[in-house]
Amino acid sequence: MSVKAQRPKRLGLCNSNESVAEDNKEVASELPQETGAAQVTFNYPSESKTINIPDDISTANMIQLSYQPEDKGRFLMEKAFMQKDMVKQVVVEIKSLDREDAVMGINYISYDETNTVLASGTRTIDVIAIPDEFALHSNYPNPFNPVTIIEYDVPENAAVLLLVYDILGRQVRMLVNGPLDAGYKSVRWNGRNDRGQNVS
Repeated sequence: MSVKAQRPKRLGLCNSNESVAEDNKEVASELPQETGAAQVTFNYPSESKTINIPDDISTANMIQLSYQPEDKGRFLMEKAFMQKDMVKQVVVEIKSLDREDAVMGINYISYDETNTVLASGTRTIDVIAIPDEFALHSNYPNPFNPVTIIEYDVPENAAVLLLVYDILGRQVRMLVNGPLDAGYKSVRWNGRNDRGQNVS
């Protein structure tokens, strides 16, 4: 059995801890092709993340049941597959309620047509919060002395250049210059220019 994110990579449930990017992103638990029925439970911090079922889950060849206790941080899904040659997977959408990464536990078991266990286990994955769009947020504290924090959002792996200018449009300080992975970012600025001098 394996887990994948539609963005950015495929994950294997039986391997060591890995990361999955999320925020309105899908996580798919792929099941053995011989699976006739399966149960997958997702355990997550309900104060930080939510889990939903994608809209396109119903087919004539599959029965799906789900249970999600309110504010318990657990999502249980059971599926039965009516055809042998169909794609066998459990798909959920993860959405972030904040800028924080989180850890998600996944418990799974799949059965063949004779109710013999094909695969079972537990897996922990790191869920990386990913914003929907590029954004630059107001620094805090503002005014500041001696340092301030600038938060910014990077929705995809990209080269990022973050500069501070004065009111006359002159460059004061280069804070970020280079490739970054997608995610919620922040940088600390000590109020000095590129030459190390304090600026007003």
